[in-house]
Formats: sequence, structure tokens, C-alpha cells
Amino acid sequence: MGSAAAVQALLEQTRKTFGGLHLVANNAALGAPNKPVTELTEAEWDRCMGVTLRGVWLCMKYQLPLIEASGGGAIVNVASVSALRG
Repeated sequence: MGSAAAVQALLEQTRKTFGGLHLVANNAALGAPNKPVTELTEAEWDRCMGVTLRGVWLCMKYQLPLIEASGGGAIVNVASVSALRG
């Protein structure tokens, strides 16, 4: 699971190295262990949601101001193919 501090540090290094940010592809997905949902632990579920949802949200939260300051750009979020099946 990512942290806000880690994302901010990465984006600050990006700004210093490249002078701004115009294009980002967030590709983060972590499936829960392959077992019945009744057997998943809360920790397993939280890790899955933390990477797949919270991680991408944190990235966008801190990428957007940098993209706007750079004059615009695009963010592409790529999800798991697991969305296509139950």
C-alpha cells in the first residue's frame, strides 16, 4: 500500500528531474488471494483495496496539481482485467 509521503517524494523528484509533468499512466492492481470471499481475512482485503484503489487515488491527488502547474496533460488509469469477471 502506498503512502502519501512516498507519492509526494516521487513527484517532487519528477518535477526536479523533468521540470514538470504532462502524462501519467497509473497501473496498479492487486488481486485478493484466490479463495472464497468468506475465507478472506480483513488484512487481505485491505491490502487489495489499498493498492488497487487508495494507491491510484493518492497518485492522482498529487499528480493533478503538478500537471496543472505544467500547463495541462493527461492521466490514464489502467485497472485489472478482474473487473470483467466475478
